[in-house]
Parts: sequence; structure tokens; C-alpha cells
Amino acid sequence: MSENGGIAFAQIVHHYLGTFGEALLATLATITCMSTAIGLVVAFAQDFHKRFPKISYRTFLTL
Repeated sequence: MSENGGIAFAQIVHHYLGTFGEALLATLATITCMSTAIGLVVAFAQDFHKRFPKISYRTFLTL
């Protein structure tokens, strides 16, 4: 028995798809987390650039 839904989902994927399924699940989880992180960085950079227009948008992205 698993402790939470994430563990249960990983076990189900492993049962039906094996090692390939685990690799696919890990890849998809990484891609979704990265796209969310990139979206947050862009949103914060846009907001900070509007609040502090003397500092460029690219500078905020870099920071």
C-alpha cells in the first residue's frame, strides 16, 4: 500500500509499462515542472519591469 497518490501512480505506471513507463513519467514530470518554473520567472520579470522601468526586462530575467 502506498502513502500518497504520487507513489500509487508511479506503482501503477510501473505495473503496466515497466521501466519505460517510469522513464516516461519522470520525463513528463520534469518537463511540466520546468515549464511552470519558466512561466513563473517570466511573469515575475514582467511585473518587476513594470514596477521598476529603469531596469530592463532582460536584467530581471537574468536575475
